[in-house]
Amino acid sequence: MERKPEQERQEELDLLKSKLSQIKQKFLNEWTGETLDNLIKLRNQQDLHDIERGQENIKEYEDKIALHRARVDQLAKDKCEQENIVSSIEKELEMLHLQAEQLSKKTVLREKQLDDAKKQNIQEEQVIQKAKEKTMLKMNQYTKGISFFQDFLGFAFEKIDKDHLKFVFKYIDPNNPEARFSFTVKVDENTGIYNIKDCSPMINQLTDLTDDLNKTNDFTQFVISIRRGFKDLVCKV
Repeated sequence: MERKPEQERQEELDLLKSKLSQIKQKFLNEWTGETLDNLIKLRNQQDLHDIERGQENIKEYEDKIALHRARVDQLAKDKCEQENIVSSIEKELEMLHLQAEQLSKKTVLREKQLDDAKKQNIQEEQVIQKAKEKTMLKMNQYTKGISFFQDFLGFAFEKIDKDHLKFVFKYIDPNNPEARFSFTVKVDENTGIYNIKDCSPMINQLTDLTDDLNKTNDFTQFVISIRRGFKDLVCKV
């Protein structure tokens, strides 16, 4: 008896279902239990490895970013320091220019002061020289009158020190011709002014006679007037 096609197809379908069932059972047996646990563990380990690797990569990138930021910060700091250094140098240069300008002004002022001092010194030397010449002239006048006074009027002079001369008269008192009448004179080298002191005996007109002497510069007449004053004192006694 021959089988019908539908029956054959049914048998093939049943056979396929049976094989699929066997495959399913085999798959479940192989991929469940310890095998599945091992697979899961393996996957977990792989995932952990990937996570750790990813974290390492993240840490590496973070370190690179931090290093880059540190370099940027250092560059900014260096730039700021350089700007401060440049600013400081500019201020120092400005100060040096100012000091140089002030020094130049001081130098000009000192040169002017030195020049003025030289001129003043020359003027003072000229004044001193004129005073010395005037003093020498007066001393020459002393010398000219000395001979006359010594010979006829009993006149003499004594040098007390380098600045003072003492003038002594005799033959004034008829009762005592050797009696000494005297005065001391000093001539200021800078001003040429006569100073009279130690007049013995003192005569009342000494101040007026000294003023006239400094006005006229006539020392001979002054000595004559002093001697006349001494004689007047003797006559009054």
